[in-house]
Amino acid sequence: MKDTDTLVQQAFDLGELELACLRAGDMNQAGSMARERKALVERLCALKAHAGLARKLRQLQKQQTRLTHEARELQERLKQELLRVRGQSKRYGGYRNAATVTSPSSRFLNKRG
Repeated sequence: MKDTDTLVQQAFDLGELELACLRAGDMNQAGSMARERKALVERLCALKAHAGLARKLRQLQKQQTRLTHEARELQERLKQELLRVRGQSKRYGGYRNAATVTSPSSRFLNKRG
């Protein structure tokens, strides 16, 4: 029982750290913590259940819901940022085409000599 409590607490703590990393934008660290948390939850599922484990697993499920929500918000922010950058690139491309100066007389000059 003590082993399961320790595993649940470790998984919960890792989930909180993962959430903090997601909010800070550190995707690599959040990914590694998610893998560690997954391994802990798999170990928990392999152990025999006791009465308090179901409640603690529901807490982990709520935490997973928060993590998923935060990841979706981050994905939406990134999508909006990419759309904004794409629009800027098109606009800058238009400025480049309009800003190129070709001298009208250069077509009529003899460049050979």
